[in-house]
Amino acid sequence: MSTKLAFSLASILILVVLAATSAYGEVAPATLWQPPEGTSPAKTAPPAATPPPHKHRTPAKRDAAGANKSTEALEAEVFGNEPTPTVRRPTDDDRDETYGGIPTRATGNLPAVIAPHMVAFALGTELISRSFQFNSGSSLQGDAGAPRAGIAAAIETFPFLSLDNRQLGRIGFGASFETEVGNAGIGQPDNGTLIYPFTETRWGFDVRFAIPIAERFLLLPRFGYGHLGYDLERRNQPAPSLCATTSSQVCLPDVQLSHLTLGLDARLALVPSVGLSLALEYLPGFGLGGGAGQLGSESDASVQGMAATLTAGWQVLDWLALHASLPLTHYSYSFSRRPLAYTSASETYYGLVIGATVFAR
Repeated sequence: MSTKLAFSLASILILVVLAATSAYGEVAPATLWQPPEGTSPAKTAPPAATPPPHKHRTPAKRDAAGANKSTEALEAEVFGNEPTPTVRRPTDDDRDETYGGIPTRATGNLPAVIAPHMVAFALGTELISRSFQFNSGSSLQGDAGAPRAGIAAAIETFPFLSLDNRQLGRIGFGASFETEVGNAGIGQPDNGTLIYPFTETRWGFDVRFAIPIAERFLLLPRFGYGHLGYDLERRNQPAPSLCATTSSQVCLPDVQLSHLTLGLDARLALVPSVGLSLALEYLPGFGLGGGAGQLGSESDASVQGMAATLTAGWQVLDWLALHASLPLTHYSYSFSRRPLAYTSASETYYGLVIGATVFAR
């Protein structure tokens, strides 16, 4: 009886608990670990704040805001972290490619066909005629020979061209050399011709100064020294006054003359690769040779000379140009001794030169 009674009481207790649970809802589970006294339970993180709604700005407001921003800020918005773009300025090399010129601090951006160079060397062949006559009242032999073949060489250098000093960079030096060979003859009573060879030479050197006037125009004043020689290869040549036109001997007088050179070159580039040059020279002479058979052997003389050369150049490579020249050189001699069979004389050289010029910048 006691076992049945205990089972009955346990059943009644279970039913009471189930009834209470149904009446008051679910029972929260008990905390397995109680925090120590004096502490509060851990607080949970507050929920993230909701971002405010984005307000759309009208174009007018955006313009007003952009106007207040700096250039750097605007560039940062547009380009982000990209580097700020820069503007490339044209360099001397760019201008050189455009105009075909030589960029230097001293002479500007002149086209290479007319510009001064560190070194420029010209070499060509020439056909030169010589005219020599005593004054019209004399009956002495003269020379009006046909064109004679020869060579012409010239060098120009501006060694200080690359320096920062503008005035020093414009100082240059030049030298030239020309020579021709030929034969001088005179008819003989037996219908033959007596012939003697001769050599003509002209050389000189100078100091020059480059003055750029415009992008395609250059002036070059020059000052220097020159020498003229005419040598008839005959021994025991007589004095000039004995060289009558009726003589059966060739006795043209030799000439050995020194002179100063006061010159001015004007160079113009028609296009970057084609240029023209006009060289004018005043040649006051001195030291006329007075040896046996020479022009000054019988009297002192005053000598004045003039020269002009027109040259056309065409640049075909960065370092090469072709050129053609028409040179003309004239000397006037006035003799002081009286009486003589002559009182004056004139000598002229003229012809054509064709060649090439190589240069280094």
